[in-house]
Amino acid sequence: MANDPRYSDERDESVSPDSVVRVATVGDAPAIALVVARAFPDKFLPAFRTEARAARALAPYMAAEIGRTGNTVFVAMRGGVICGSVSVCTRRAFVPGVYGMFWDALGFWGMVRAVCVLGFLSDPAPAPGEAYVEVLAVAPEWQRHGIGRTLMTAAEAHARTLHKRRLTLYVTANNAGAQSLYLAQGLAVTRRTRSIATWLLFRTSGFWRMEKPLI
Repeated sequence: MANDPRYSDERDESVSPDSVVRVATVGDAPAIALVVARAFPDKFLPAFRTEARAARALAPYMAAEIGRTGNTVFVAMRGGVICGSVSVCTRRAFVPGVYGMFWDALGFWGMVRAVCVLGFLSDPAPAPGEAYVEVLAVAPEWQRHGIGRTLMTAAEAHARTLHKRRLTLYVTANNAGAQSLYLAQGLAVTRRTRSIATWLLFRTSGFWRMEKPLI
């Protein structure tokens, strides 16, 4: 099960002058989970049914992701409040206890539904030399304030400190706003994938893979 629906719904294109970006801590997990649930209603409502259930189920998962080797989570702050987040993954690893996390939050059938739906959104394992961007999410009230660009800049800077050769991500085919953001950040489309399953579940025709050379 993927941490992220493989693509971002961030739509801002302006520059944020006073956003603060820092590395997330485990204590940030509930706030990050709420931002992610609110930013991706078309992805998480089919899995969790309500925003509150999504946030409740994702909080322990995000805590595990923050502490996972090969994964770094950044948060964007405005006025001391977390308004966005992004993960930079360099090593794919299964988060243990996912079924138990979802069972505790949603009950047995809720867990089954979430795992089945999110199974269609599993992320690829990053290749050697690759930094994979996932879970770029911005709270709806902060979209179009430059938060997405600020987070992408932090993600790229982190990838460069790790001497990665390229930055990669997936974005939904119908998310023109996020595509514009990524194109402006220097990423280019390398592959387009169509999927009937994603149309039936998430009302999008498929994904774009985008990447940016870093060296």
